[in-house]
Amino acid sequence: MALPIVKAIPTFNGGELDPALFGRVDVAAYYRSVAKARNCYSLVSGGMVRRPGLEFVARLHKAEPPALTGRRAIFIPFTDGGVDAVSGKATGALITVSWDQIKVYNVPALTVAATIVDSTFNGLNDDLTWTQKAGGKDIILFHPNVQSRRLSIATGTWVLSTLSFEAIPQHAYEDTTGSATNHQTKLKFDNFSEGGLGDRFTLFVDGVETDWITYDSTALDLAVNIKAAIDALPAIGAVTINAPVSDTVVVDFGGDAAGRRFIVTEGNLDDSHFATPVVHFIIITTETKGERPLEDVWSGTTGTGAEDDRGWPRCGTFFGNRLYLAGSPARPNVVWASRFGNAEDFLVLDDPTSGSPIEYVTDTDQGAEFNQAYVGRHLQFFSAGTEFYVPLSDSEALTPFNFTLRPTSSIGAMRGAPLASVEGSTIFLQRDGRGLRRFIFDDSQLNYRSFDLSLRGGHLLNVDPAPEMVSGGATYRLATLPMRQLAIQKSRDDENPDRIYIVNEAGDLVCVCVNEDEGVLGWHLWQTQGLFSQVVVVGDDVFVGVFRENDLSHDDDEPVHFIERFDSRLLLDAAAFDFAPTPGDAVSSDMTHLEADTGETNTVEVIVDGISQGTQEFSDTDTVAEFDPAAQTDWQVGIAFPDVKGDGSQVWVRTLPVEDESLKRVLLGDEKSVKRVLLQLLDTGSIEVEGNEVPLSNWTEAGDLSLHRQTGVFGSEALDNIDVFGQIDITQSKSDHMHILSMRLDVDLHGD
Repeated sequence: MALPIVKAIPTFNGGELDPALFGRVDVAAYYRSVAKARNCYSLVSGGMVRRPGLEFVARLHKAEPPALTGRRAIFIPFTDGGVDAVSGKATGALITVSWDQIKVYNVPALTVAATIVDSTFNGLNDDLTWTQKAGGKDIILFHPNVQSRRLSIATGTWVLSTLSFEAIPQHAYEDTTGSATNHQTKLKFDNFSEGGLGDRFTLFVDGVETDWITYDSTALDLAVNIKAAIDALPAIGAVTINAPVSDTVVVDFGGDAAGRRFIVTEGNLDDSHFATPVVHFIIITTETKGERPLEDVWSGTTGTGAEDDRGWPRCGTFFGNRLYLAGSPARPNVVWASRFGNAEDFLVLDDPTSGSPIEYVTDTDQGAEFNQAYVGRHLQFFSAGTEFYVPLSDSEALTPFNFTLRPTSSIGAMRGAPLASVEGSTIFLQRDGRGLRRFIFDDSQLNYRSFDLSLRGGHLLNVDPAPEMVSGGATYRLATLPMRQLAIQKSRDDENPDRIYIVNEAGDLVCVCVNEDEGVLGWHLWQTQGLFSQVVVVGDDVFVGVFRENDLSHDDDEPVHFIERFDSRLLLDAAAFDFAPTPGDAVSSDMTHLEADTGETNTVEVIVDGISQGTQEFSDTDTVAEFDPAAQTDWQVGIAFPDVKGDGSQVWVRTLPVEDESLKRVLLGDEKSVKRVLLQLLDTGSIEVEGNEVPLSNWTEAGDLSLHRQTGVFGSEALDNIDVFGQIDITQSKSDHMHILSMRLDVDLHGD
């Protein structure tokens, strides 16, 4: 006898659940998650919607790097704090660093603001980091192999220049070759005169006292006596005495003692030979010319660590009116800060003031190899092995006297992957790129903790890497592993959560929805006909780099690299569109990016007034969509979402195995048959259950049937799929709108 049960899914904001957690029916997240969430994402309210389509922006600069990996551009966001008067969106710029070229696009207008021919970062994109001072007009670019660059709009025109340091910190490297410069100590004897003949004194050299040194007749004789006394000391070695000048004797300690500093201080004084005793004293000045020769901390072009090549800082950030730099190849565990108010002076002084430059060396046992600097609740530094922060209050200025770093968790951040802030915490990819972490201050412990955000959806990061594509009969690999990029899109309204975007090793885009108030942490996977290579958020806009097959361009047989922007109005990718056309005007012919190779055809889709007109073939240089523009209120032309399931589905939501929360038991192993599926939909054009299209117009709960998109409760009955899982696939194979509010499964349980 079958036991009927009802499985309700009132919310989908748990996103896609890692298969390793399918047995966790003891946690609430199980009952608001799904087994698959492909090309869709969840809202704060709980619904699941189709992902936005992609607007074609531009083709990235075409050059001839040695491999496809060199064609990966880095996208950098620039914000200026303005608001676009037409769209209400934040303004700024998208900066692309590609082979032989840096290009700047105004956002949201997407006009080209600058094209700078520059090969500085050719083949070096994986280690490129950057920072922008809040409200500033400069982007500082960092790479360990080249001197830092400044990209500035301060003069009204974008200019790229080398960050010229007024002063670079110095260091005595152990691998320096050549002899050391002698240590020099100046001894000035005051109040010694003819009347003091026979007076004597002692000196301490490195804490060891000499025998009495007598002033016999002249200053030159005195110098000879000083030399003899120091030469007699153990483990000091021979010294050279220069002829006294104005009662000053200079003692040169031998350069063969490189690595030591000789400290000379005054000892005892016997001035009993004066008829009238006079206080005599010795003024001693030690010149630091010894140990090893000092070199610039940063130099060279390759960062190999050779004598003339120390590399450059890997990362930096502005904080408290200083520029902080960290992690050069030769000194990976050091943080430097510029002089207060001067971002180009880093010379560390022996006698600093509060505004002087700062140098802080961390303990190498803590795994400090800095690769990111970030300003969150505190000034933070991330290394390959440990996360650090500066444990001072916001009201306390950082100086050479109080600067310190406190190590926290020992997770390690991924080199080259950007960091971002969400809900008071810093988000970072851990060192292998296979985990997403939240770095947040714990007020109860007065320290930071790194929480794992990837427990539910880490399987979307831990993919079998397949970043390659076939184009023109050849196979192209996108990048050497690992390939990770991260960006955060902040919510603009109550409905949409904050969204974290990560490019995984397979060239997919992982979307993580976060809203702490509602307990939302949902993972989703987005795919396109091609490979995602980059993601960045500029203001309110999300830009991606996408490699697409060669038949989207007539240039050559190799893949093309596009810049595209997500747009919630679009149902297609790489799309050209017009949502406010002039009635009767011909369709624009600015779709050359959708051209096919000579003698080839390229399949595109046309959507008019929100309804698909089917596919069309663009052949050769034909790029004019064939539809009557006379009556349309909007149109879009592009390529459809890819097949994410293997049956032509563009969107795929698979429910979790049916386990009943109300019965408080696991139904593992019991056969189940899903008899009916009810979907509560909002403004949806088409949807399928188990591959069968749901007849939206046949249900009395439907809205205005004259409209293409429907709102109401719709369902699919007469299902009879019996298995031990009771899972259902909800798909969409058309380029259409989709918004699922909730779902109900009527299930018959066949068991004991």
